[in-house]
Amino acid sequence: MKRILGFMVLLVLLLVSPGLATEEQPESGILVKNISGRHSNLLIKNLSAYDAVLVITPVNKPGKTLLAVYVRGNEELKVPNITSGSYSCWFTHGSAWDPETNRFAENAYYARLTKTMRFLRTQRRYTKYTVQLGPIENLGPPEPAKAIDLEQYGMAWVEEPDFPTWEDKD
Repeated sequence: MKRILGFMVLLVLLLVSPGLATEEQPESGILVKNISGRHSNLLIKNLSAYDAVLVITPVNKPGKTLLAVYVRGNEELKVPNITSGSYSCWFTHGSAWDPETNRFAENAYYARLTKTMRFLRTQRRYTKYTVQLGPIENLGPPEPAKAIDLEQYGMAWVEEPDFPTWEDKD
């Protein structure tokens, strides 16, 4: 009886614990960081049940990933020490993370902020950005959701091939 009860408790924990990491679902953290400065920081709050990846690129070089972070659903992540400069901010939500392609294999949404993020560090001041993502569950499947005009929210849809890529850090 104890063995059956123990198995049932374990099964319930597995079913109701979305925070358990799998090999396909990394912990929240930095995937790539080729940007470092002093004091300025970025806080990413993922309000969605879907996991998210946020990417920072130079404004004039969208193909050069400076920062890529993975933020699990309903978690937040603070990235310290961002170099002063102007950056484009890209993000994707989805499920079934594929570490080979650095893409979500299911339910993937791709978008970017339309305004430039400007980080500035002086002797007395520094920039603190907060990017709040989601929740996107109410949008429905990715393809029909693209009919929603994101411009009113300061964002634009991005096609998957146009989303920045990066090499894994090893």
